[in-house]
Amino acid sequence: MQTVRRFFREFDFFALGPSALAFYALIFFAVPLLNIFGVRFGLVLTGGMPALRPLLYLLLGFAGLVLGYYAVPVWRSEKAAGFFRRTWDEGRTRMVFAAGFGIGLLTKALRLWTGSYAHLGPESALQSGPFWSSVGFLDNFTYLALALASAKQARAETPKEKTFWNWALGFSLGAELLYAVPSCSRLAIFTPLLVWFIASWYGGRRSLAGLGILAALIIIIFPFGNVCRTTSTWVYYNTHAATGAYASAGAPALGAAGFVSDSLFSRLNQEKVFDAILAHPAPRLYGQFLRDIAVSLGPPRFIWKSKPAIAAGGNELGHRLGLLYPQDRTTSIGPTLPGDWYMNFGLGGLFLGMALMGMLWRFIYTHLITLTGMSLAGTVFYALVWIQAIRGIEDSIAPVYAGLIKFTVIFLLLTLFAQRRTAHNLSS
Repeated sequence: MQTVRRFFREFDFFALGPSALAFYALIFFAVPLLNIFGVRFGLVLTGGMPALRPLLYLLLGFAGLVLGYYAVPVWRSEKAAGFFRRTWDEGRTRMVFAAGFGIGLLTKALRLWTGSYAHLGPESALQSGPFWSSVGFLDNFTYLALALASAKQARAETPKEKTFWNWALGFSLGAELLYAVPSCSRLAIFTPLLVWFIASWYGGRRSLAGLGILAALIIIIFPFGNVCRTTSTWVYYNTHAATGAYASAGAPALGAAGFVSDSLFSRLNQEKVFDAILAHPAPRLYGQFLRDIAVSLGPPRFIWKSKPAIAAGGNELGHRLGLLYPQDRTTSIGPTLPGDWYMNFGLGGLFLGMALMGMLWRFIYTHLITLTGMSLAGTVFYALVWIQAIRGIEDSIAPVYAGLIKFTVIFLLLTLFAQRRTAHNLSS
Protein backbone atom coordinates (compact mmCIF):
# COMPACT_ATOMS: atom_id res chain seq x y z
CA MET A 1 0.00 0.00 0.00
CA GLN A 2 2.86 2.38 0.83
CA THR A 3 4.37 1.68 -2.58
CA VAL A 4 1.10 2.55 -4.30
CA ARG A 5 0.75 5.77 -2.33
CA ARG A 6 4.32 6.75 -3.09
CA PHE A 7 3.74 6.07 -6.79
CA PHE A 8 0.70 8.34 -6.92
CA ARG A 9 2.51 11.05 -4.96
CA GLU A 10 5.55 10.98 -7.24
CA PHE A 11 3.95 10.22 -10.61
CA ASP A 12 3.71 13.24 -12.91
CA PHE A 13 0.16 13.05 -14.23
CA PHE A 14 0.72 16.01 -16.53
CA ALA A 15 3.85 14.78 -18.29
CA LEU A 16 3.02 14.99 -21.99
CA GLY A 17 3.67 11.33 -22.69
CA PRO A 18 1.38 9.77 -20.05
CA SER A 19 -1.23 12.52 -20.59
CA ALA A 20 -1.30 12.03 -24.35
CA LEU A 21 -1.41 8.24 -24.10
CA ALA A 22 -4.24 8.38 -21.57
CA PHE A 23 -6.24 10.84 -23.68
CA TYR A 24 -5.56 8.83 -26.86
CA ALA A 25 -6.81 5.65 -25.16
CA LEU A 26 -9.85 7.46 -23.76
CA ILE A 27 -11.11 9.00 -27.01
CA PHE A 28 -10.29 6.07 -29.30
CA PHE A 29 -10.68 2.93 -27.20
CA ALA A 30 -13.08 3.62 -24.30
CA VAL A 31 -16.36 3.36 -26.21
CA PRO A 32 -15.30 0.39 -28.39
CA LEU A 33 -14.06 -1.56 -25.35
CA LEU A 34 -17.21 -0.87 -23.34
CA ASN A 35 -19.26 -2.03 -26.32
CA ILE A 36 -17.12 -5.17 -26.70
CA PHE A 37 -17.81 -6.07 -23.06
CA GLY A 38 -21.51 -5.63 -23.68
CA VAL A 39 -22.10 -2.45 -21.71
CA ARG A 40 -25.50 -1.10 -22.81
CA PHE A 41 -26.28 2.29 -21.42
CA GLY A 42 -27.76 5.06 -23.52
CA LEU A 43 -27.52 5.59 -27.24
CA VAL A 44 -23.71 5.53 -27.50
CA LEU A 45 -22.93 2.43 -25.44
CA THR A 46 -25.03 -0.12 -27.30
CA GLY A 47 -23.10 -3.28 -26.53
CA GLY A 48 -22.38 -3.90 -30.22
CA MET A 49 -19.10 -5.13 -31.67
CA PRO A 50 -16.98 -2.34 -33.21
CA ALA A 51 -15.08 -2.79 -36.47
CA LEU A 52 -11.72 -4.47 -35.94
CA ARG A 53 -9.69 -2.71 -38.66
CA PRO A 54 -9.82 0.86 -37.27
CA LEU A 55 -8.98 -0.42 -33.79
CA LEU A 56 -5.89 -2.25 -35.09
CA TYR A 57 -4.75 0.84 -37.00
CA LEU A 58 -5.27 3.02 -33.93
CA LEU A 59 -3.32 0.53 -31.82
CA LEU A 60 -0.47 0.87 -34.30
CA GLY A 61 -0.56 4.63 -33.83
CA PHE A 62 -0.58 4.13 -30.06
CA ALA A 63 2.49 1.88 -30.35
CA GLY A 64 4.25 4.52 -32.44
CA LEU A 65 3.53 7.15 -29.80
CA VAL A 66 4.91 4.90 -27.04
CA LEU A 67 8.02 4.16 -29.10
CA GLY A 68 8.68 7.80 -29.92
CA TYR A 69 8.20 9.07 -26.38
CA TYR A 70 9.86 6.33 -24.34
CA ALA A 71 12.24 4.36 -26.57
CA VAL A 72 13.94 6.98 -28.77
CA PRO A 73 16.70 8.90 -26.92
CA VAL A 74 15.76 12.56 -26.58
CA TRP A 75 18.13 15.22 -27.87
CA ARG A 76 19.05 17.62 -25.07
CA SER A 77 20.04 21.24 -25.49
CA GLU A 78 21.42 22.83 -22.32
CA LYS A 79 21.38 26.19 -24.07
CA ALA A 80 17.63 25.97 -24.74
CA ALA A 81 16.92 24.77 -21.20
CA GLY A 82 19.16 27.47 -19.78
CA PHE A 83 17.11 30.14 -21.53
CA PHE A 84 13.95 28.95 -19.76
CA ARG A 85 15.77 28.57 -16.43
CA ARG A 86 16.55 32.27 -16.22
CA THR A 87 14.71 34.12 -13.47
CA TRP A 88 12.14 36.79 -14.28
CA ASP A 89 12.13 40.29 -12.87
CA GLU A 90 9.08 40.78 -10.60
CA GLY A 91 8.14 44.15 -12.04
CA ARG A 92 8.42 43.00 -15.63
CA THR A 93 6.52 39.82 -14.79
CA ARG A 94 3.62 41.93 -13.57
CA MET A 95 3.79 43.97 -16.77
CA VAL A 96 3.53 40.79 -18.85
CA PHE A 97 0.56 39.67 -16.76
CA ALA A 98 -1.17 43.05 -17.11
CA ALA A 99 -0.63 43.05 -20.88
CA GLY A 100 -1.99 39.51 -21.29
CA PHE A 101 -4.96 40.14 -19.02
CA GLY A 102 -5.73 43.45 -20.73
CA ILE A 103 -5.57 41.93 -24.22
CA GLY A 104 -7.86 39.14 -23.03
CA LEU A 105 -10.44 41.61 -21.74
CA LEU A 106 -10.32 43.56 -25.01
CA THR A 107 -10.91 40.44 -27.12
CA LYS A 108 -13.84 39.45 -24.90
CA ALA A 109 -15.34 42.93 -25.18
CA LEU A 110 -14.84 42.85 -28.95
CA ARG A 111 -16.69 39.54 -29.24
CA LEU A 112 -19.57 40.80 -27.12
CA TRP A 113 -19.79 44.10 -29.00
CA THR A 114 -19.79 42.49 -32.46
CA GLY A 115 -22.22 39.67 -31.63
CA SER A 116 -19.50 37.00 -31.88
CA TYR A 117 -19.88 35.62 -28.36
CA ALA A 118 -22.08 32.54 -28.87
CA HIS A 119 -19.88 29.96 -30.60
CA LEU A 120 -22.89 28.10 -32.03
CA GLY A 121 -24.84 31.20 -33.03
CA PRO A 122 -25.16 32.88 -36.45
CA GLU A 123 -21.87 34.03 -37.94
CA SER A 124 -21.16 37.71 -37.25
CA ALA A 125 -19.49 40.20 -39.57
CA LEU A 126 -16.32 39.92 -37.49
CA GLN A 127 -16.27 36.12 -37.76
CA SER A 128 -16.60 36.26 -41.55
CA GLY A 129 -14.09 39.09 -41.90
CA PRO A 130 -10.30 39.12 -42.33
CA PHE A 131 -9.52 39.90 -38.67
CA TRP A 132 -11.23 36.90 -37.05
CA SER A 133 -8.20 34.60 -37.07
CA SER A 134 -6.15 37.34 -35.40
CA VAL A 135 -8.81 37.73 -32.71
CA GLY A 136 -8.69 33.97 -32.08
CA PHE A 137 -4.91 34.07 -31.75
CA LEU A 138 -5.17 36.79 -29.09
CA ASP A 139 -6.95 34.29 -26.83
CA ASN A 140 -3.49 32.85 -26.14
CA PHE A 141 -2.64 36.00 -24.17
CA THR A 142 -5.62 35.40 -21.89
CA TYR A 143 -4.32 31.95 -20.99
CA LEU A 144 -0.77 33.30 -20.71
CA ALA A 145 -1.92 35.73 -18.02
CA LEU A 146 -3.80 32.96 -16.20
CA ALA A 147 -0.86 30.54 -16.34
CA LEU A 148 1.54 33.24 -15.14
CA ALA A 149 -0.73 34.22 -12.23
CA SER A 150 -1.20 30.55 -11.27
CA ALA A 151 2.52 29.75 -11.33
CA LYS A 152 3.48 32.91 -9.44
CA GLN A 153 0.74 32.46 -6.84
CA ALA A 154 1.96 28.92 -6.16
CA ARG A 155 5.56 29.98 -5.61
CA ALA A 156 5.18 33.48 -4.13
CA GLU A 157 7.56 34.03 -1.19
CA THR A 158 6.93 37.43 0.39
CA PRO A 159 3.55 38.55 1.80
CA LYS A 160 3.46 41.36 -0.74
CA GLU A 161 3.95 38.95 -3.63
CA LYS A 162 1.37 36.54 -2.24
CA THR A 163 -1.22 39.29 -1.92
CA PHE A 164 -0.68 40.57 -5.46
CA TRP A 165 -0.70 37.17 -7.15
CA ASN A 166 -3.68 35.93 -5.13
CA TRP A 167 -5.68 38.85 -6.48
CA ALA A 168 -4.23 38.41 -9.98
CA LEU A 169 -5.20 34.73 -10.05
CA GLY A 170 -8.65 35.45 -8.69
CA PHE A 171 -9.34 38.11 -11.29
CA SER A 172 -7.94 36.16 -14.26
CA LEU A 173 -9.58 32.81 -13.43
CA GLY A 174 -12.82 34.49 -12.39
CA ALA A 175 -12.98 36.52 -15.60
CA GLU A 176 -12.39 33.42 -17.71
CA LEU A 177 -15.13 31.38 -16.04
CA LEU A 178 -17.57 34.31 -15.91
CA TYR A 179 -17.13 34.74 -19.65
CA ALA A 180 -17.05 31.04 -20.55
CA VAL A 181 -19.97 29.54 -18.61
CA PRO A 182 -22.82 31.47 -20.35
CA SER A 183 -21.31 30.62 -23.75
CA CYS A 184 -22.22 26.93 -23.25
CA SER A 185 -18.81 26.00 -24.70
CA ARG A 186 -17.39 23.08 -22.77
CA LEU A 187 -13.91 23.72 -24.14
CA ALA A 188 -14.02 27.37 -23.05
CA ILE A 189 -14.95 26.28 -19.52
CA PHE A 190 -12.45 23.54 -18.78
CA THR A 191 -9.48 25.07 -20.65
CA PRO A 192 -8.88 27.79 -18.00
CA LEU A 193 -9.40 25.21 -15.25
CA LEU A 194 -6.69 23.04 -16.77
CA VAL A 195 -4.31 25.96 -17.35
CA TRP A 196 -4.72 27.02 -13.72
CA PHE A 197 -4.25 23.49 -12.35
CA ILE A 198 -1.20 22.59 -14.50
CA ALA A 199 0.63 25.85 -13.79
CA SER A 200 -0.08 25.40 -10.06
CA TRP A 201 0.96 21.72 -10.24
CA TYR A 202 4.44 22.59 -11.52
CA GLY A 203 4.59 25.56 -9.17
CA GLY A 204 4.66 23.12 -6.26
CA ARG A 205 0.93 22.78 -5.50
CA ARG A 206 0.46 19.09 -6.23
CA SER A 207 -2.76 17.65 -4.85
CA LEU A 208 -4.26 14.28 -5.74
CA ALA A 209 -7.54 15.35 -4.14
CA GLY A 210 -7.53 18.46 -6.31
CA LEU A 211 -6.84 16.31 -9.34
CA GLY A 212 -9.87 14.17 -8.54
CA ILE A 213 -12.07 17.24 -8.10
CA LEU A 214 -10.82 18.63 -11.43
CA ALA A 215 -11.68 15.35 -13.20
CA ALA A 216 -15.16 15.37 -11.65
CA LEU A 217 -15.74 18.97 -12.76
CA ILE A 218 -14.72 18.14 -16.33
CA ILE A 219 -17.13 15.20 -16.40
CA ILE A 220 -19.94 17.44 -15.12
CA ILE A 221 -19.17 20.05 -17.77
CA PHE A 222 -20.12 17.66 -20.61
CA PRO A 223 -23.82 17.27 -19.73
CA PHE A 224 -23.93 20.90 -18.58
CA GLY A 225 -22.87 22.00 -22.06
CA ASN A 226 -25.69 20.03 -23.65
CA VAL A 227 -28.32 21.35 -21.24
CA CYS A 228 -26.99 24.87 -21.67
CA ARG A 229 -27.30 24.68 -25.47
CA THR A 230 -30.82 23.30 -25.52
CA THR A 231 -33.16 21.97 -22.85
CA SER A 232 -35.11 19.91 -25.37
CA THR A 233 -32.53 17.11 -25.28
CA TRP A 234 -32.77 16.93 -21.50
CA VAL A 235 -36.56 16.79 -21.69
CA TYR A 236 -36.35 13.97 -24.26
CA TYR A 237 -34.12 11.86 -22.03
CA ASN A 238 -36.50 12.20 -19.11
CA THR A 239 -39.76 11.63 -20.99
CA HIS A 240 -38.71 8.97 -23.54
CA ALA A 241 -36.20 6.96 -21.53
CA ALA A 242 -37.90 3.61 -22.06
CA THR A 243 -39.34 4.13 -25.52
CA GLY A 244 -38.40 5.10 -29.02
CA ALA A 245 -34.68 5.21 -29.71
CA TYR A 246 -33.90 3.87 -26.24
CA ALA A 247 -36.05 0.81 -26.78
CA SER A 248 -34.45 0.15 -30.16
CA ALA A 249 -31.03 0.43 -28.55
CA GLY A 250 -32.07 -2.06 -25.88
CA ALA A 251 -31.24 0.34 -23.08
CA PRO A 252 -32.92 0.60 -19.68
CA ALA A 253 -34.87 3.61 -18.51
CA LEU A 254 -32.06 6.11 -18.12
CA GLY A 255 -33.27 9.61 -17.45
CA ALA A 256 -30.51 11.78 -16.01
CA ALA A 257 -27.95 8.95 -15.92
CA GLY A 258 -28.42 8.23 -19.62
CA PHE A 259 -28.12 11.89 -20.45
CA VAL A 260 -24.82 12.18 -18.57
CA SER A 261 -23.48 8.98 -20.15
CA ASP A 262 -24.35 9.99 -23.71
CA SER A 263 -23.13 13.56 -23.19
CA LEU A 264 -19.73 12.24 -22.11
CA PHE A 265 -19.20 9.28 -24.41
CA SER A 266 -20.62 10.84 -27.57
CA ARG A 267 -18.01 13.60 -27.24
CA LEU A 268 -15.19 11.21 -26.43
CA ASN A 269 -15.97 8.67 -29.16
CA GLN A 270 -13.40 9.73 -31.76
CA GLU A 271 -12.93 6.17 -33.03
CA LYS A 272 -16.01 6.77 -35.18
CA VAL A 273 -14.13 9.56 -37.00
CA PHE A 274 -11.18 7.31 -37.80
CA ASP A 275 -13.58 4.51 -38.78
CA ALA A 276 -15.31 6.91 -41.19
CA ILE A 277 -11.95 7.90 -42.72
CA LEU A 278 -11.25 4.24 -43.51
CA ALA A 279 -14.79 3.73 -44.83
CA HIS A 280 -14.51 6.73 -47.19
CA PRO A 281 -11.06 6.41 -48.81
CA ALA A 282 -9.65 9.42 -50.63
CA PRO A 283 -6.38 10.16 -52.46
CA ARG A 284 -3.40 10.62 -50.16
CA LEU A 285 -2.67 14.24 -49.21
CA TYR A 286 1.11 13.73 -48.97
CA GLY A 287 1.97 16.47 -46.52
CA GLN A 288 -0.90 18.87 -47.13
CA PHE A 289 -0.74 19.90 -43.47
CA LEU A 290 2.87 21.08 -43.97
CA ARG A 291 1.74 23.38 -46.78
CA ASP A 292 -1.14 24.56 -44.60
CA ILE A 293 1.26 25.39 -41.77
CA ALA A 294 3.43 27.39 -44.17
CA VAL A 295 0.35 29.29 -45.37
CA SER A 296 -0.74 30.00 -41.80
CA LEU A 297 2.68 31.43 -40.97
CA GLY A 298 2.33 33.89 -43.86
CA PRO A 299 0.92 37.43 -43.59
CA PRO A 300 -2.43 37.81 -41.76
CA ARG A 301 -5.63 37.77 -43.80
CA PHE A 302 -6.24 41.52 -43.58
CA ILE A 303 -2.96 41.88 -45.53
CA TRP A 304 -3.13 38.74 -47.69
CA LYS A 305 -6.72 39.13 -48.87
CA SER A 306 -6.94 35.75 -50.61
CA LYS A 307 -5.18 33.77 -47.87
CA PRO A 308 -6.69 30.26 -47.70
CA ALA A 309 -8.36 29.23 -44.43
CA ILE A 310 -6.43 26.16 -43.34
CA ALA A 311 -9.19 24.91 -41.02
CA ALA A 312 -12.03 25.66 -43.41
CA GLY A 313 -12.36 22.06 -44.61
CA GLY A 314 -13.67 20.68 -41.32
CA ASN A 315 -17.32 21.02 -42.30
CA GLU A 316 -16.68 19.59 -45.75
CA LEU A 317 -14.76 16.67 -44.21
CA GLY A 318 -17.62 15.97 -41.82
CA HIS A 319 -20.07 15.74 -44.72
CA ARG A 320 -17.72 13.60 -46.81
CA LEU A 321 -17.34 11.16 -43.94
CA GLY A 322 -21.09 11.04 -43.34
CA LEU A 323 -20.78 12.40 -39.79
CA LEU A 324 -22.93 15.52 -40.23
CA TYR A 325 -26.53 16.13 -41.19
CA PRO A 326 -26.91 17.53 -44.75
CA GLN A 327 -28.23 20.87 -43.45
CA ASP A 328 -25.34 21.36 -40.97
CA ARG A 329 -23.06 24.03 -42.44
CA THR A 330 -21.35 25.21 -39.25
CA THR A 331 -19.99 22.16 -37.39
CA SER A 332 -16.34 21.37 -38.09
CA ILE A 333 -14.99 17.82 -37.82
CA GLY A 334 -11.27 17.33 -37.25
CA PRO A 335 -9.67 14.19 -38.73
CA THR A 336 -7.87 13.51 -35.39
CA LEU A 337 -4.10 13.33 -35.13
CA PRO A 338 -3.72 9.68 -36.23
CA GLY A 339 -6.38 10.25 -38.89
CA ASP A 340 -4.47 13.21 -40.31
CA TRP A 341 -1.25 11.21 -40.52
CA TYR A 342 -3.11 8.33 -42.17
CA MET A 343 -4.86 10.59 -44.70
CA ASN A 344 -1.50 12.06 -45.68
CA PHE A 345 0.85 9.07 -45.71
CA GLY A 346 -1.11 5.86 -45.19
CA LEU A 347 -0.53 3.17 -42.58
CA GLY A 348 3.26 3.56 -42.45
CA GLY A 349 2.82 7.31 -42.11
CA LEU A 350 0.40 6.76 -39.23
CA PHE A 351 2.98 4.76 -37.25
CA LEU A 352 5.98 6.98 -38.05
CA GLY A 353 3.98 10.17 -37.64
CA MET A 354 2.80 9.21 -34.16
CA ALA A 355 6.37 8.22 -33.28
CA LEU A 356 7.52 11.68 -34.36
CA MET A 357 4.84 13.25 -32.18
CA GLY A 358 6.08 11.19 -29.23
CA MET A 359 9.65 12.39 -29.84
CA LEU A 360 8.49 16.01 -30.09
CA TRP A 361 6.45 15.82 -26.88
CA ARG A 362 9.34 14.20 -24.99
CA PHE A 363 11.62 17.00 -26.18
CA ILE A 364 9.13 19.63 -24.98
CA TYR A 365 8.69 18.03 -21.55
CA THR A 366 12.42 17.55 -21.10
CA HIS A 367 13.36 21.12 -21.97
CA LEU A 368 10.49 22.93 -20.23
CA ILE A 369 10.11 20.84 -17.07
CA THR A 370 12.90 18.31 -16.45
CA LEU A 371 15.98 20.38 -17.36
CA THR A 372 14.64 23.68 -16.06
CA GLY A 373 13.70 22.35 -12.63
CA MET A 374 10.15 23.57 -13.27
CA SER A 375 11.21 27.19 -13.67
CA LEU A 376 8.64 29.97 -14.01
CA ALA A 377 9.08 30.40 -17.76
CA GLY A 378 9.18 26.65 -18.37
CA THR A 379 6.06 26.06 -16.26
CA VAL A 380 3.99 28.83 -17.87
CA PHE A 381 4.90 27.89 -21.43
CA TYR A 382 4.47 24.17 -20.75
CA ALA A 383 0.93 24.66 -19.39
CA LEU A 384 -0.05 26.41 -22.64
CA VAL A 385 1.70 23.89 -24.90
CA TRP A 386 0.15 20.97 -22.98
CA ILE A 387 -3.36 22.29 -23.63
CA GLN A 388 -2.76 22.64 -27.36
CA ALA A 389 -0.95 19.31 -27.74
CA ILE A 390 -3.66 17.31 -25.94
CA ARG A 391 -6.50 19.11 -27.72
CA GLY A 392 -4.68 18.53 -30.99
CA ILE A 393 -5.05 14.76 -30.71
CA GLU A 394 -8.68 15.11 -31.82
CA ASP A 395 -8.04 17.94 -34.28
CA SER A 396 -6.12 18.67 -37.49
CA ILE A 397 -2.34 19.01 -37.36
CA ALA A 398 -2.00 22.29 -39.27
CA PRO A 399 -4.05 24.79 -37.21
CA VAL A 400 -2.79 23.43 -33.88
CA TYR A 401 0.92 23.45 -34.66
CA ALA A 402 0.87 26.60 -36.78
CA GLY A 403 -0.66 28.36 -33.78
CA LEU A 404 1.98 26.87 -31.47
CA ILE A 405 4.80 28.08 -33.71
CA LYS A 406 3.40 31.62 -33.73
CA PHE A 407 2.87 31.71 -30.00
CA THR A 408 6.34 30.26 -29.34
CA VAL A 409 7.88 33.28 -31.07
CA ILE A 410 5.72 35.65 -29.00
CA PHE A 411 6.55 33.86 -25.75
CA LEU A 412 10.29 33.89 -26.44
CA LEU A 413 10.16 37.66 -26.98
CA LEU A 414 8.16 38.14 -23.76
CA THR A 415 10.65 35.96 -21.89
CA LEU A 416 13.55 38.08 -23.13
CA PHE A 417 11.71 41.17 -21.94
CA ALA A 418 10.87 39.76 -18.49
CA GLN A 419 14.21 38.18 -17.59
CA ARG A 420 16.38 39.80 -14.95
CA ARG A 421 19.48 41.49 -16.28
CA THR A 422 21.98 39.60 -14.10
CA ALA A 423 25.36 38.08 -14.86
CA HIS A 424 23.99 34.60 -14.06
CA ASN A 425 21.05 35.02 -16.43
CA LEU A 426 23.13 36.43 -19.25
CA SER A 427 25.69 33.64 -18.99
CA SER A 428 23.20 30.75 -18.84
